[in-house]
Amino acid sequence: MDIISIYYGSINKEIKQRLKWIELYEETNNTGLVCRRCGISRPTLRKWYKRYKEKGLDGLQDVSRRPHNSPNTKIDNRIELWEDVHANYETEKERIQLSNYQRDLQLRKMK
Repeated sequence: MDIISIYYGSINKEIKQRLKWIELYEETNNTGLVCRRCGISRPTLRKWYKRYKEKGLDGLQDVSRRPHNSPNTKIDNRIELWEDVHANYETEKERIQLSNYQRDLQLRKMK
């Protein structure tokens, strides 16, 4: 009996397939043979074998390819910061314009 049927009766198809690759590799110890029979590349077999050795069956699960950090997030933060600064600039600009207008009014009254 193989490892799958003994310990894990209800794991998904991809994990079972990867585990079969690893079992075949451990039986034959021939990377080329396993890759030809299973239709996978050597780097793929190495990757799954390494993950299996490090984490066991949990290592055979798919890992998200989503990046941990996104450059777009940084841009969004900069845009928000720029909008805040720009909003403050606009209010400052309006205050200066208002004070200049009031000064002009006072100067006109003095004439």
